[in-house]
Amino acid sequence: MPIYRALLGFAGNNQGWTEIHQLRSTETRPRLLKSLMQSMAQKRADFLGTPYAVNAFRVSAYLNDDGTRAPRASFFIRQTFTTSTPPSSKPAEPGDVALIARGTTTDKGNQNTTFWGAPPDAAVDRGGNVILGNANLQTDTDNYIGFLIANGFGWGESGAPADNEIKTITQNIDGTVTFQFKANVLLPAQHTIYYPARVRGINKGHSPLCGACNVTVIDADKVRTQEVIAFSTSQVGGFVKIYPQLRQFLPYFAIDVELIVGNHKRGRPFGSTRGRAPARVRG
Repeated sequence: MPIYRALLGFAGNNQGWTEIHQLRSTETRPRLLKSLMQSMAQKRADFLGTPYAVNAFRVSAYLNDDGTRAPRASFFIRQTFTTSTPPSSKPAEPGDVALIARGTTTDKGNQNTTFWGAPPDAAVDRGGNVILGNANLQTDTDNYIGFLIANGFGWGESGAPADNEIKTITQNIDGTVTFQFKANVLLPAQHTIYYPARVRGINKGHSPLCGACNVTVIDADKVRTQEVIAFSTSQVGGFVKIYPQLRQFLPYFAIDVELIVGNHKRGRPFGSTRGRAPARVRG
C-alpha cells in the first residue's frame, strides 16, 4: 500500500504551525483521502483551545508500495475546524505551550515526538502539569489517538545512522564545504542525490559548520554540502551523521501524552503570504 504525508495547518492569535504524520492507505490518489483528513482535522481541533483552529490540510503522495519515491501528487484544501466544545469554556494555554505526544511502534524500539500546540488552559496547571481530567482533554486526546491508530497513521523513520569521523575539511571555490572522513561513507546505495545530514563536534561544537545541512557523495570517503557555509578559523575534529533521503513508514501502535507540557516555537498563521522578496544584490 502507498504511503502519504498528512499535514494539518493551524492558525490563531496571529500565530501558526503544522503537524505532520504519515499514512498507509489502499487509496491510489490523494483526493480520495479527503473525508478521512476532514475527520482527522476535526478530532485534532477538539482539544485546541480558542482562538486556535485547524485552517487547512494537505495529503501528498510520498512512497510507492516498494518503498521508492512516489511521483508528485497532492490534495490541499482550506477549511476551518474548531473545537466542538463551547469556545467560551476553552481558552488556550498562553505562550508557545504544547502537549508532547510520544508515538511508539511494535516493529522497532524507537519513537517519534509530536508537539500538539495550543492545549486548553484549564488542562494545564501548577507550572506546566497536564491535568487530563480537565477541559475534556482525556476524552478528546483518546479519540484522536484511537483515530490515528485505527486508520493506519504513523511516522517516517529517521533511523540511527553511524557517525562518520571527519579527517579534513575543505572550503570549495563556490563556498560549499567538502568533508573527508577517516573511512568510507556509510550510506545507502544511491550516491547521486543529496542526503540530510547533521554535523557536530567541530572545534568542540563551536563552529558555523555544526548543525543540519544536505550533502552529496563525491568520493568513497568524501561528501560535499549543498549549502554555502563560510568559516575562517581552522576547523578540527567532528562527526557527520548522514540520513536516508526517504523515511520508511512506521505505524503507530500507541501514542502517550506526557504529563508535563513543552514549548514549541510557532511561526505565522499557516497559509500566510510570504510578503515581498528581499532585494537581490547584482554585480
